Amino acid sequence: MKVSEIAELIEVSPRMVKEYKNDLEKAGIYINSKQGRHGGYYLENTIDIRGMKIECI
Repeated sequence: MKVSEIAELIEVSPRMVKEYKNDLEKAGIYINSKQGRHGGYYLENTIDIRGMKIECI
């Protein structure tokens, strides 16, 4: 998905999407990106987040 699509979906700015991506990578969840016209962020593998403690500020 493109950053703008994610931002619209979760109702935040594109800058916040990039911040969230950095936070997820610090937590060990790596998100890849592809450049170009049909590029965007994607996950290589599915992630099971059950049991993870996720806090919203």
